[in-house]
Amino acid sequence: MKSQAIITVALMGVFACSGAALAQKLPRHLVYKVGVNVTTQTEELTMGENGNTATAGSGVAHYGGIQMSHGTMTVDVIGLFPDGGLAVQVSEDTDNRKAPPVRVDVTTDGDLRIPADQITNVTEEEQALLRMLGREFVNSDDVNAGKWVHQLSQGGANVREDYTITGTQPNGDLSIAVNQTVKVSGAQPSDTTAHGTITYSNKFKVPRSISLDGRTHHEGVQQTQTEDTKMNFDLLSDSFQAGS
Repeated sequence: MKSQAIITVALMGVFACSGAALAQKLPRHLVYKVGVNVTTQTEELTMGENGNTATAGSGVAHYGGIQMSHGTMTVDVIGLFPDGGLAVQVSEDTDNRKAPPVRVDVTTDGDLRIPADQITNVTEEEQALLRMLGREFVNSDDVNAGKWVHQLSQGGANVREDYTITGTQPNGDLSIAVNQTVKVSGAQPSDTTAHGTITYSNKFKVPRSISLDGRTHHEGVQQTQTEDTKMNFDLLSDSFQAGS
């Protein structure tokens, strides 16, 4: 999925307490379990003997593959901006999808500021989780309305995410449905549609679980590719919730 394991996340405080108290509690440490499955189907135009134009020997070749990944992801929160944005360091260590530590700034509503030379080192699943760690990812107006829309432009991609609160659990956690579209322009355009569910702790400002299914279509001159991606996250521990 473009937008697009056990995950360990160190995240600074995002609920109501003073800046001084937050500074004393850094870093916040969360651990998630995550799995990522990517199934790829490719169609490639093949040419006849002259290799340039379609002939009687031309056709379409089909290729397929699947990648399954499970491992860990770590996020260390290293700063809190005056407007409530977070400075974090994220890394991933899974069996098939590894990424080195990268500094990322997360705005209050979940937009990501990734250094241009590090974008390829921040995986799609890292970005999906980080967007939901913004302190205003769910705010009081969203809870009252029961739904909201998040739109952003990032790295040539136009992203729209529609969220709907579908229920409240006994402990106060919110059940949220999400539908997403991502359009990427440029030399390698693509279109993504995705849907899923989130269990979100509005008290501690973190998702407890995320399930996302997406399909991305890449259109090339002689090749088209479709990727079906499934991501699942489950919070295993949170240092801010220990003993709560």
